[in-house]
Amino acid sequence: MNKSLLPPRWSFRSNLPAGLISGVGALLLVVAGWHLVSTHIWTLRTETNTVRFVLELIEVVLMTVPPILLVTFGYWTSNRDLPRDGQWLILQWVLAGLIGVIGVIMALDVHRILLGYPLQDSLVVMELLTGAGIGALLGFAVGNNHISSELRAETVEDQRDAFLFLNRLLRHHVLNSIQLIDGYTARLEKYDDSEL
Repeated sequence: MNKSLLPPRWSFRSNLPAGLISGVGALLLVVAGWHLVSTHIWTLRTETNTVRFVLELIEVVLMTVPPILLVTFGYWTSNRDLPRDGQWLILQWVLAGLIGVIGVIMALDVHRILLGYPLQDSLVVMELLTGAGIGALLGFAVGNNHISSELRAETVEDQRDAFLFLNRLLRHHVLNSIQLIDGYTARLEKYDDSEL
């Protein structure tokens, strides 16, 4: 198929950042699914304590909902009329949020190890997956807010420029009309005729 017939939003290069945002969410969802199948599903099936069951269910939601939202927001970003640089900036914020929160969680885990507390592998993976998803969502929110603010500022500036142009144009026409009226009045002042 001829590439020129495709709309610009279907271009691979223009959608690469949005696709990578969705890809990060999909990767987190796959890892969360693997962790859920290997750890939490069996616990959920055999758990008889209601409180423990509800806590396990909350962990499942915390691990799966942020990646699903990230995939959705990546798709939403690809359908928006954002400049390419704006999409890349959102992706950078997503990765910064993901890495930042994972770094904080890992620092806390190292602190626990140094204090002598034992770490459970399942708990560490759950913390990292939850933190990565939430950090990526926070990064998306910051990046999207930043780009939206810049686009609104550009729109306001364009509107201001249009109003300034319109103001100059109208002022020019009004002044021309006033000068015409002034000229006709000056011509009428030469006559002493009271009817005029």
